[in-house]
Amino acid sequence: MTGVAHRKHRGLNYKQILFKDMMDLTRADISGMDAEVDAVGAWDPMNEAVHYQGLLHVIQLLTGTPTRYLKVGGANTLYINYQHTKILLPA
Repeated sequence: MTGVAHRKHRGLNYKQILFKDMMDLTRADISGMDAEVDAVGAWDPMNEAVHYQGLLHVIQLLTGTPTRYLKVGGANTLYINYQHTKILLPA
């Protein structure tokens, strides 16, 4: 599994993370992945286009590949520990 994040977050030190804006992802970046889980969150009206533009870009990358696409809530709402007590907040 490889995580993709647009920036580094305090307290996350995982080895398999690609730091790259989703709009800069290439087909080579996602080659060989079984699934892509999109956890992009854009709660500010100024950033809402990130959802639509990012989704369109990812669809274009995945078209013709066997990779599955899954959309979940924004990444800042995901638990980042096994105890489900710590969520990723904007750092």
